[in-house]
Amino acid sequence: MPGWTVVVSAAVTYDLEEAIRADLNEVRTALSAMGSADIQIHVWLHGPAYKTPKKWSWAPRPGATPRSVARGLAAELKPGPLTLRDFVDGVPGWTEQRRRLLVLWGHGAGAFAGPVRANRREVEAERPEVATAGRVIGKLAARSKGTPLLAPDIIGYDACRMATVANVLEFAATYPKAVFIGSMVPEPASGWPYFQLLEVLSNDWEPTATAAAVVEAYAASVDADNWCMIALELAKISARGGLAGKLRRLTRPPVPSAIEFFDAAAGADVLDDTDTADLGALMRRLDLARPNTAALGVRKALLDATIARRAAGALAGRDGLAVSIGLPPWGSESAELWLNNPTWSEYLPGLEAAAST
Repeated sequence: MPGWTVVVSAAVTYDLEEAIRADLNEVRTALSAMGSADIQIHVWLHGPAYKTPKKWSWAPRPGATPRSVARGLAAELKPGPLTLRDFVDGVPGWTEQRRRLLVLWGHGAGAFAGPVRANRREVEAERPEVATAGRVIGKLAARSKGTPLLAPDIIGYDACRMATVANVLEFAATYPKAVFIGSMVPEPASGWPYFQLLEVLSNDWEPTATAAAVVEAYAASVDADNWCMIALELAKISARGGLAGKLRRLTRPPVPSAIEFFDAAAGADVLDDTDTADLGALMRRLDLARPNTAALGVRKALLDATIARRAAGALAGRDGLAVSIGLPPWGSESAELWLNNPTWSEYLPGLEAAAST
């Protein structure tokens, strides 16, 4: 069976230094216990906590024993390349003969965008945006040394609030055959359970089943009620009749009234006191307020693309993508204009642009 090559791009802010050390130690322990499992791990550490990028890699030798694996993991971090693309290009196991998992680790979109900023709070406060996801995948997919990057089988965000409609549509347009894993809400600092992740990768499962098992492992490891990690087949997002097309159709019918929209959004919030709602729940509630076949089409397309989601607890029924809700500046001149003639761009910022990709 083909082995797995895992690349982790860890954007480490100062408050996450202990978290990345804990994850690396978890990987060490898991690999030592697994012995000769055909799993390669390559970690690129960058961000405000590292003045110069560092790298850490481990690939098993034939016939490796737990003891020899433990000795092989004793190496310290070494200086790394300047970009994620440079790092992936240097990974010998990123080949067609192996299965490939790309993990983007950190706080979220702000940590992956462009040059490292000196202001830590500015990095951490950024919200996921279409442009940010576009920059990440654009740099990865661009030709380097005359060849495009070999697509990952699974793209996972070990980061908060990254299962947004904008990011998922961007990835579906670039890597339509991959499976996406992301969180709709803030993750605990512990993030993914890497010990269980490596156990999952040691099985001979297809990427879709592997991604579903990763979500289930996360569900078993996290001690919090307000989590909602999902796994999506990107081919079903961009295919004819998929989510992208349904969103384009949604923007054509008359928009709901402000009262109907905010009634629905209030019941679909991913977290209280945020402007982020669950897209599937929002569409369901809009249809309840007034029958809307376009909204139901979006919800069905999202359900069809979901291969794993939480099936019990407070988040039961979540369809698995987050969307940012437009909130006009109440009391300003634009608020009255917004209420009198709202558009989908004002309800859901960036929706029309994202749906057109």
